[in-house]
Amino acid sequence: MLEAFVPGQPQFHTFRLNSEVVKHKGEYYSVVRLHAPAGPRRPLVLMFSDVGTVQEYELIRKAGDSPIRGNLRVIYPRLTDPDHDEKEPTPEQTLALPRPWDLFELHILGVPEKMIQPDEEYLLWFRFEDRRPADILCAAVFLPPGSPLAEGALPKSLGLPEVPAR
Repeated sequence: MLEAFVPGQPQFHTFRLNSEVVKHKGEYYSVVRLHAPAGPRRPLVLMFSDVGTVQEYELIRKAGDSPIRGNLRVIYPRLTDPDHDEKEPTPEQTLALPRPWDLFELHILGVPEKMIQPDEEYLLWFRFEDRRPADILCAAVFLPPGSPLAEGALPKSLGLPEVPAR
């Protein structure tokens, strides 16, 4: 179960996925659960690390088993280069993002409030290329009702700077 954090106080959680093999039609799956808070609808910002073994992912509303479509997606580049040894950390390296997760790309999803039902459970399904266990960093935040979602603002809601220019 992924616990959402309070806006402005990012919390990151590491999950070992694919450790208990869930096989369906020859494919390997794991799931992370997330519960939407009761009260008014709120937009959701969700993040996970790209560890290279995830083939596909999908956010599904548990009630009715329906996939969530129409969300925003940002691929956030890794913040550090393992081949470059810097003596002074850059501002990006001093973030709350724990190491070694600064070495991985991050997938950030913005789900509009109209797609989130209050007090319901959601599942983030991951399909893996094989049965090797994978540690994945995740974070989620429900923004205040009416908060606009924009690709450039998604990283900031997770305590990350804007997507660095490539």
